[in-house]
This record gives sequence, structure tokens and C-alpha cells, in this order.
Amino acid sequence: MSDVDVMTAPEGAGFAGFDSSPLRARIKINRDMPYRESRVETLQTLQTLHPAPQPATERHTGDQPASLAVTWLHGLLDALGSGPKGRKVRQCPSHADSAPSLSIGQGDDGRALVHCFAGCGFGAILRALCLQGEYLVTPPPVSPEAYARAFVRHPGFGAVSSGGGHPTSRGMRLVAQHPYGDRWWLLRYRHPVTRAKELSWESINPKGERVPGLLGTPTRDLPLYRERDILKGMALDEPVLLVESESSVDALMGWYATTWAGGAACPPIERLQAQTSGS
Repeated sequence: MSDVDVMTAPEGAGFAGFDSSPLRARIKINRDMPYRESRVETLQTLQTLHPAPQPATERHTGDQPASLAVTWLHGLLDALGSGPKGRKVRQCPSHADSAPSLSIGQGDDGRALVHCFAGCGFGAILRALCLQGEYLVTPPPVSPEAYARAFVRHPGFGAVSSGGGHPTSRGMRLVAQHPYGDRWWLLRYRHPVTRAKELSWESINPKGERVPGLLGTPTRDLPLYRERDILKGMALDEPVLLVESESSVDALMGWYATTWAGGAACPPIERLQAQTSGS
């Protein structure tokens, strides 16, 4: 048996939201004990010293108060310094994230749901937080701050970039996805109240994962919107309509129509001529 000192994080260590005065709790850990049993013994000691607080109701997911699992997970991210606090989309602990991309949701049974829009896998997120999957359903019976100090070794989070973050963190809702070939998508978001619009790109990275951005591909090098359809229409000697936006193409059901990425300011003249010659 050996003693382990559990200390609060020193100032500047990336943990935020709790007192940094020294706290020494003598926790007995048997080095010969299997990891899971040792972890349980540590949790039991922490539960005595720092029991989990009563569920908070200030956070909401949809129209329902946040569950204990969601509230606890937000508390853990608060303790580690993930921002912005209390938002549904926060900095992901699994990658350097200056533009928050980790979505925190709530399942019908109250479990916490996590998804990284930058492409981090579910397992990678749990490993970064030193969590077991079951904790997203029933969190451990200790405070998130105590759990962070005892188990999580995270280098901390950088500042959130000004104006950054996923559109959903600003109240936007995804209303359409426009595929450009098999590798790129233009995502259209709209605010339900102000009706403001935002557009963002996603693409397939070399690992086959769908991630934000065009990964260096210029919009002029993208295929035309629904290019395969218009090639089929041309082969059938049907007229092809060139319109101003993807939404306009989608509205022209029953017609062969297309547009291009990048807007009216930068039409890919050569590609348009090559693909629509003779139409």
C-alpha cells in the first residue's frame, strides 16, 4: 500500500472554477490491485471528501432541464477550463480547439451525448477526459472538480477565438446540406428568430473522416453542384438551367439545374463552359 497526495491544481495549470489552496487527502491505493478496483477505491474516498452536488437546473437541453449526467459533464469541462462555459458547444478536450466544436446533448433517457464536429472519435473524447462510457449515463458520485484533480491530466485549453465556434453555439440551426461530389458538403444554417444565415464547408480527410473546412481545396476546383445530374441531362439532350444558389437548384425539382461554389463573385468560367457546352 502507498499514499498518494491529491492536490488542487496550481494556478495557471488549466483548471478553472475552484479554489487553488492546498488540499491534502490521503488516499490509499494498492499498487497490486487491478486498475478498475483501485479506481473504485479512489472514487469512494473522493466521494467522502467531495460528494457530488445536487443536480443543477440552470442548464437546459431543448425544453427540458439538464439531467444529472449532462450537468456533471459540463461541470467537469468547467473544471478543466473548456469554454465557453454553459454552452451546448464547447472546446473539445481531444484536440487543440480554439473554435469550440464539442457538442453536448441529452438523450431521451437523460444520458449525456457528445459529438466533436472537428472529427474526434467518441473513444478519443472519453480518453481525454479519463471517463468510462457508463459515466455519461450515471456519473461518478463525486464532484466534477474533485474528479478532474484526481484523474484527468489535461494540458488545458487555449483562448476561444473571437467570433469562432460552431454555428449551433450561436443559436443557428442546420437547415440544408448541399453535396459537391462525394467529398465536399456546403452546410446552410439559419437562426430561427433573426433568420440570419451562415454557411460552412465540410470535407473528407485522408482518414476518410468528415471534418470541417475544405482542407486547402479552392472552391474553383470543386465540381459543379449536382454535376452528375447535369451530365446525365446533357446526355439526354435536356436543357440545363444555371441558377444562383444551391437552394434554387433544390427547388427546381424535375429540372436539370446547377450552380457553383463560391457565389457570383467567382464563377468557374472554364469549368462551366466545359461541362455545359452544347446545352
